[in-house]
Amino acid sequence: MTSTSAPCRLVQVPAVSADAAYTTDAAAATAATPPHPSAGHPSPDPWRDCLAAALAARGCIPDAAQQRALTRLALLAAAVAGCVESAPGAAGPRGLFLWGGVGRGKTLLVDLLAASLPPGTVLRRHQHAFLADLHRAIAAAREGGADDAFAQAVDDLLAGARLLVLDEFHAHDIADALILGRALAAIHAAGAALVFTANHPPAELWPDTAFHQAQADRYQPVADFIARHCDLLEVDGGQDYRLQGAAAAPRWWVGATAAEGDTALADWLGLPFGGRAGDAAGAASKGVANPGGEKLILAGRPIPVRARAGAGEGGLWFDFAALCGSPRSPGDYLALALQAPRLAISDVPRFGPRDGDALRRFIWLIDAAYEAGVALAATATSPWDELLDGAPDLARLLGRDLRRCASRLAEMTRRSPRVPDRAGSRGA
Repeated sequence: MTSTSAPCRLVQVPAVSADAAYTTDAAAATAATPPHPSAGHPSPDPWRDCLAAALAARGCIPDAAQQRALTRLALLAAAVAGCVESAPGAAGPRGLFLWGGVGRGKTLLVDLLAASLPPGTVLRRHQHAFLADLHRAIAAAREGGADDAFAQAVDDLLAGARLLVLDEFHAHDIADALILGRALAAIHAAGAALVFTANHPPAELWPDTAFHQAQADRYQPVADFIARHCDLLEVDGGQDYRLQGAAAAPRWWVGATAAEGDTALADWLGLPFGGRAGDAAGAASKGVANPGGEKLILAGRPIPVRARAGAGEGGLWFDFAALCGSPRSPGDYLALALQAPRLAISDVPRFGPRDGDALRRFIWLIDAAYEAGVALAATATSPWDELLDGAPDLARLLGRDLRRCASRLAEMTRRSPRVPDRAGSRGA
């Protein structure tokens, strides 16, 4: 645990646990945030004081990079609050693109920004969730006979919000880049401001591969749009704060036998058996539903469930192959994460050169579970920083995503589960 005497660090003080200090749950951010200043106040000072007080309440001292971000976020908060009553279609404030390495506090800062503004002012989404919501809204608008289904979908999603916050922004998929570019232009035209968090600046949003570089003309308009309408601010004090002060050992068990791994995961979930269909004695008394026999249906496709812990905090247990071994979408994992305050995974493998699809699904799963506040435990062949030792080409292709994934695993395998009835609170 880092002492509070260390200068310019986002640190954990003894009175606040790592879970409390670094959770990205929006409801927790709201609870730690003082009442927002009066809407329409022309000065950013009340918002900066509000954001600084929220950080202090969470036991955090901002480093120099985060101080600069706080100042810029306060200016944006004052501008957004001041234009809440503006006429529809009026030009919105200039946006902000926060970028930097993993675990630098970007998500925490924008969550506190969202919590400081009046209710209904902010639409805050992880990028995967935003795209899923947008596709659903487009389908609904088409079914409703809208003349312009896309414009109607964007309007329905905004629902009067004057600020869109997109967390973990990236452009790895050409189709996603095209639809995001169109959506961002429509949101800006509606007078809403834009805030992004990302691990890289806009010009580096797509992977450095021959395929993606050949398609750069499809991505470049998104980067150009962001540069025109947002200030770019690097938030990188050189420290991954998810790893700081992590005294507890991670729940990532390597090299255990099948029986030992089953016992460790079952104990963590509070189950009286190893999660196998033949070991279900006493399961009902522990709130276990259909041990070893349940299938969870996501997008019409079943996933075999090793066990479900229904009592207390609840949780789901899967084999890695069942979760990530067959075609899934980011939306599937978003839906799953909202059902499982605790997630146990058996047999995470060391990935080989042909395991790119399974690895990408695993990254999607971790992103969705992290965003939803899920606590994780897993048994694995290797430590998470060695999972790609046998696949250097995959490591180069997905390097930036893997760094984010490893940082999040470090936190998720130590954090406490979210409170179940707060599932889905993000983005409020």
